[in-house]
Amino acid sequence: MLSFFKFNDPIRLVGIILLLLLLRLPYMWMGTPVTQPEMLWLLVGERISEGFMLYTDIRDNTAPLSALIYGGLHFIFGRTLWPYHLLASFIIFLQSAYINSLFLSHKSYDENTYLPAFITVLLFHFSYDLLTLSPVLLGSTFLLLAIGQLFSLATINQNNTEAIVLLGLFAGLAPCFHFPLLFFLPVMILTGLFISNFNFQELLLSIVGYFLPLSIIGLFFFWNGAFMDFVQGLMSPGWKLDSLAHVSYRELLYVMAFPIGFTVFGYLATSLWGRLYIHQQKQKQIVMIYGLGAVLLVFLNYRVIAYQFIPFIPLMVFFINHLILRNERLFVQSVLFYALLISVPFFGYSWFFYKKNDKSFSDYALKIEEKHAIGNGSKLLVLGKDLAYYHSASPATGFLNFNLSKKHLLEVEDFDKMHVTMANFQKDPPEWVIDQEGVFSSILPYYPILQEAYTPRRPGIYELKKGSQFP
Repeated sequence: MLSFFKFNDPIRLVGIILLLLLLRLPYMWMGTPVTQPEMLWLLVGERISEGFMLYTDIRDNTAPLSALIYGGLHFIFGRTLWPYHLLASFIIFLQSAYINSLFLSHKSYDENTYLPAFITVLLFHFSYDLLTLSPVLLGSTFLLLAIGQLFSLATINQNNTEAIVLLGLFAGLAPCFHFPLLFFLPVMILTGLFISNFNFQELLLSIVGYFLPLSIIGLFFFWNGAFMDFVQGLMSPGWKLDSLAHVSYRELLYVMAFPIGFTVFGYLATSLWGRLYIHQQKQKQIVMIYGLGAVLLVFLNYRVIAYQFIPFIPLMVFFINHLILRNERLFVQSVLFYALLISVPFFGYSWFFYKKNDKSFSDYALKIEEKHAIGNGSKLLVLGKDLAYYHSASPATGFLNFNLSKKHLLEVEDFDKMHVTMANFQKDPPEWVIDQEGVFSSILPYYPILQEAYTPRRPGIYELKKGSQFP
């Protein structure tokens, strides 16, 4: 298999497609669940397709272009996940092909092979949730395009105005899909100044290009009277929100140990074994600055889940491929190749099997139980982390993201926010309220109309009384 991918022949991309399909089969055999974030993306898409305004009518911090894609998928296909998975697989294939083309065209290695595409596909299988249509996956596609422009500017030693504008535009589109990807802004500035030797005009041009996409989207919300909702919703800093752990850090270390280990040894290989050409040294510097910037993701994200580390995959591919190719002995190359091929998917599959049989599985994905049938076919509001209640029900009100909604609902001394809360219930009253953490019960005394309209059926479950109307 190693010799197959070492040939510089585009037909190898067919092998990449087959590999992508084959590596997914074990997950399908074990049963692919709906992850908790996926359920939220489905709900956001449903509300968007119904004409509700993001951030104003939908309290969530999903970036606007991702929400637009989710809305479009729901409008065309309804609430079903297979279009999400199909599109995610297509994007993963495009990313693997682009990474390979990028390294080939800029001669990042002494040999021209399709190993970078192979390694990219493998790394996307160290955890199941990397295969979902996450905002990180969507946004990281444009980060790759921006890295391509950085490579071009560093390689040709001549700054091209078109490349500088494209660099800013591609980098600026990424946070429009997932806002924490704004970490690339300081990466762009540092690499532009110290590697590509930008002058002031070129630096300013790249920064203007960077903020252009966000400015256009902000202008859209401004004309619709929702600019402050846009700012507060999109730019909610992760460190100010309660951490939402879908997996533990120990589990993340388990699935990422081998990719990290291979990456570290790959870095050492570029530093200790042989020499890099000047353009390769510049590429290494770009990738290292990019990796240091990507560490900011840890602080900008409040969800603890493996797909948040997708932006690290280009860095890992760069060094892992160096690790394999810088060993001149074919036997050593084969050992490294097959060790990577076996270890990365194995740890992903074994963790997924363990997680499905662990009591914490409901933190990661929907675990449908008898209690979740209470709202089947109804409109309900879930105030808690368990979104499985929405599996066969429709969302009501705009309070989809509990982390954001909780803070808003509990500010009962802010009359503007109380007015927004009441307006949500008046516009789209839920038939059931699932109060998992006691938020609804604590605010009811401040809303006499709601207290009159809802009756408790069991602890944490409220039902709308028949005939109840909101003035």
